[in-house]
Amino acid sequence: MASRPEIKPQMQVLTSERAFLGTVDRVEGDGIRINLARAGEGQQTLPLSWVERVDEHVHLNRAGAEIEVGLKAAQFAQSGKPAAKPASAASPAATAGGKQVWIWAVAAVIILLLLILLF
Repeated sequence: MASRPEIKPQMQVLTSERAFLGTVDRVEGDGIRINLARAGEGQQTLPLSWVERVDEHVHLNRAGAEIEVGLKAAQFAQSGKPAAKPASAASPAATAGGKQVWIWAVAAVIILLLLILLF
């Protein structure tokens, strides 16, 4: 992990794949506040534990996809609202809106009614 004095404002922040993520705004507490490169995304704070090394850039030890998931999790923790899952991450049961549970409940009720009527 890089020490705090090495990280300075306006340094470029790169993912582990060397993709440009944004620029350092400031170091605050146990994190670095960055201005994200994509328009309209604003600022985010990344934990210092994500910093692999610092030279003329801040190099992170996380891939872009990991960073995106981490930022969404942080947004969830701050807002109390669940972060949207990528469509590929949703399970078939989740995409069915709990339909499987409903079908099993109806089947159980029908079986119980049949057993009661037969005996």
